[in-house]
Amino acid sequence: MTLYVLLLVCAANQPCDKTHYVDFQAFRAEPGVIICGVPATMQIVQSARAPGEGYYIRQRCELRRD
Repeated sequence: MTLYVLLLVCAANQPCDKTHYVDFQAFRAEPGVIICGVPATMQIVQSARAPGEGYYIRQRCELRRD
């Protein structure tokens, strides 16, 4: 099984969906990792792309059989 994660950075005054986001990051977790969370080591959290005041991160995780 593989965990797929999608993170959307959204403005607080907009809906947060596939058409209304400021930035995103999508990735496949390493084999054996089945934890749905925003690790502090993710690029979007530690860079200039990180959400500031008036923004938030919406996270979607999906576990799929390979």
